[in-house]
Amino acid sequence: MFKAVDAGAAYRIFLRLGPNGALGADNLQWIIYRAVSEQPPALDATLTAKDWQPVSYVRSDKDILMRCIREKGVCLSDEARATLEDFPETFDEWKLWKAQASKALEREAMMEGCWRWRQGYVALRSEEAGQ
Repeated sequence: MFKAVDAGAAYRIFLRLGPNGALGADNLQWIIYRAVSEQPPALDATLTAKDWQPVSYVRSDKDILMRCIREKGVCLSDEARATLEDFPETFDEWKLWKAQASKALEREAMMEGCWRWRQGYVALRSEEAGQ
């Protein structure tokens, strides 16, 4: 459900909510977006700023976020609903959670890279020893 984004203002958009909505954030709040055209982008389309217009800004908590999504007429897919249910209760907690998840992914990628480098080094040394 997390999608790639184009450069520009769309860097804030990170979650497709359904056929006519997306969710983004900046340092201050969640941002609810609605599709600009009557024919929304395909569900698997890259999220770009030209396709979306911000319609609501929510700094407080997840309950208010969900209410604003409903009030703006954004249709939620089952996958988006499940993702939102897993969010922490407040925006500030979500920011911290997101930052911790990013650091964990960076560490995992670094460890994977170290492991692959070590495997390649061991294989190279074995080849050199066998020659």
